[in-house]
Amino acid sequence: MIRQVKDHIEIEKILLSCKDDFYSDEVKRESVLQELAGKYYNSAIFIVAEDVLNICGFIAFYANNLNTCQAFISSIVVRRKYQHMGIGKQLLKLAEDISLAHGMKTIALEVDKTNQKAIDFYTKHNYVFISPDSKTMLKKL
Repeated sequence: MIRQVKDHIEIEKILLSCKDDFYSDEVKRESVLQELAGKYYNSAIFIVAEDVLNICGFIAFYANNLNTCQAFISSIVVRRKYQHMGIGKQLLKLAEDISLAHGMKTIALEVDKTNQKAIDFYTKHNYVFISPDSKTMLKKL
């Protein structure tokens, strides 16, 4: 099941349950995840994918910049045991569809240049680096 989460405490619990699946060690700290939960609760659209008993993954994104009409994916995580099942693809597509419905024309994200797995995933879904030395990838919606 995929659903939007609007409760601050639930967002925090989801982030903490996925902490070992974040690529960046910096983000894995509990204090950072608690801060992120507050930001996501206040301004982001937060979507979770889950099966009957477990969190499978989530995506947090912003689709509220009416000046640039550019959405921004802050975080997408699919837990290791749920990877290669199409969950990331579903979450990404949903974020793109919601962003388009909010009037966004493009969607961007930042990716660690050492995270080849993520780069390959985004490239497969038509995201491109804005320049060779940038960590920002962009897709026209």
